[in-house]
Order: sequence, then C-alpha cells, then structure tokens
Amino acid sequence: DSVKAHEDAWPFAEPGAHGFQGDVGEKRVFDTGNRYHLLHSVALLAVPLTRRPMLVGSLMTTGMILFSGGCYLNAVFEMRSGAQMAPFGGTLLIAAWLCAAL
Repeated sequence: DSVKAHEDAWPFAEPGAHGFQGDVGEKRVFDTGNRYHLLHSVALLAVPLTRRPMLVGSLMTTGMILFSGGCYLNAVFEMRSGAQMAPFGGTLLIAAWLCAAL
C-alpha cells in the first residue's frame, strides 16, 4: 500500500533533517535513501495502472526496502552490510521501472 509506504518514510526524514549525528558522508547516504524511499512511495500510486501491477509492485516494494533500508542501516547504525544490500535494491528498482514501461 503506497500510502503506508509514504507514511513510513516520514519518520526517517525527521532525524535526517534535524540533528543527524553522523558525519557528512553518512548524512549523504541517509538523504539518498530517504529521497528514493519518498519518490518510490509516491510512484507506488501508479502501479495499479501498469500492465503487470503485481510484478511491478513487488519489484518496487522489495527494491525500495533493500535500497533505502540498506542506506538507513549504513548511515544510522553503521552497519556496512546495509551498503551491500543497496545495489540489489537498486537493480530491483530499475527492473520495476522497466516492467512498468513495457
């Protein structure tokens, strides 16, 4: 549900905008994850209009969780394994956009 995904993104934006404790690089990683989380939460609203809504929605949701979640884990908790999840999430997001376009 895109509304739920959008609501889930806001709590992450708050600490990022006000008083992020990490260094500049971690802040940039956090901001990137948050921007993609918000963008794809809104994009989920258009998923029912695609030819394959289940496929596109599944790819986009999983990609968003892996990409943004990996960025959040890396920036906030300094879990370097989060950085390893982000490329897989990004690949799924690209696949979701390709499936939506075809």
